[in-house]
Amino acid sequence: FGSSWWGSHEDGTSIVAFCGGGGSARTGVHNKILVRINSSEQLEISTEFEVCIAVQVYQNPLTKSIWLMGAVGNKICRYDLPNCAGQQNLELDPAWGGANCVHVNVMADKMVIGCENNVVACYQMASEEDLASGKQQGLFQLLWSLSNAHEKALCAVNFAPRGDLVVTSAKDGTAKVWNAKDGAPLSTLVCDVQDPKAKNPPKRKPQVLVRGCAFGDLEGKVVYTMASPRRGKAYLARWIQQPNRVYQCQERLEISPCPISAMSLSSDGGLLALGGVDGTITLMDMQTWKKLRSFPEVHDLPVTCIAARPFALPLCGEEDGVQMHAVSASADSQLAMLTLQRRVPKKKGAPNKGGATSNTSLTNILILVLWVGAIFWTLTRIVRETMELCETELETMALGSLQQCFFQTVLWAPSSRPGILIPPH
Repeated sequence: FGSSWWGSHEDGTSIVAFCGGGGSARTGVHNKILVRINSSEQLEISTEFEVCIAVQVYQNPLTKSIWLMGAVGNKICRYDLPNCAGQQNLELDPAWGGANCVHVNVMADKMVIGCENNVVACYQMASEEDLASGKQQGLFQLLWSLSNAHEKALCAVNFAPRGDLVVTSAKDGTAKVWNAKDGAPLSTLVCDVQDPKAKNPPKRKPQVLVRGCAFGDLEGKVVYTMASPRRGKAYLARWIQQPNRVYQCQERLEISPCPISAMSLSSDGGLLALGGVDGTITLMDMQTWKKLRSFPEVHDLPVTCIAARPFALPLCGEEDGVQMHAVSASADSQLAMLTLQRRVPKKKGAPNKGGATSNTSLTNILILVLWVGAIFWTLTRIVRETMELCETELETMALGSLQQCFFQTVLWAPSSRPGILIPPH
């Protein structure tokens, strides 16, 4: 149901987390969170009788500790990585219907959640020093909550990397920007899915689902929304903040002929990964506003979650030179890892497995020795035959006669010699 991909700029640590389980969205069997560190170590967290709907891996920039936040049933759970120890769970109001999405800001001191029953809530998170010293008893302190933030269930929530802004999107066809300090509404982004090329507009306005939203810059002046009807084309829109802090749609791009069910923007804002209800994965370059590549029908069922590569720098676990750019999951119980590379890059000066480099060098040396030997043997034969067949010319040192003898007797015979043009009887 949910996925998250976190990477470290310092040492290249890569952590990918998935959550889900069998059965319906709230109860099921084999409910767990899977955490893969550096593509080798895989950890498992059991959520027992409750399904985890959304996850996020994040790091405290001050203490450098790494955590996983998960929306499990009717509560928010925080786990210490890599120990996977649960700490300081947050019980939500049952009337909220459970959280569909969760996001922690860059400074790891605020968390926002979007719930099934149209609720958006923001919490202040205590520092690890305050918890250790007992200065603050609980990890979460409610800052504000909005009972009717949207008219339908929430799909996505995100903080702006800098500044106190929150963007949310829902199944009511809108995305909204809020003040993260007090929850004051700042702007409503009404998403449109009408085909501009269509001659006749639809008679009945379709229900618009805004499956994803994210800030496209550090200050929160650019917002991306991913909207689609239940059936029909999906559109990616870029919204720009105006001087009055109202966002205006700058451009809209048709992404897919069918609805998009999952969206993820990389932490550097350069790569956008989209998953469709037909199982297709699409990767976008947000700087050029163009599609990089589409992977048709990667999954047999709709894509339930997707995570874009955090940044372009190398990550641990990519020693073979192949960089993954997105990971996705679906109700078909399959995980997919996708790359934009078309071939494996050749290693420079690095020994291959099984001593392949040493064997190649030895082979090259043997080939060189054989070539030198063949050339030496050929020259020896030529010199010997020249001294035998052109003995008279060598004694008289007649250069003209010696040249004619060398070319027409030693190296090759003239066409006038019997047996050259006409085979002998």
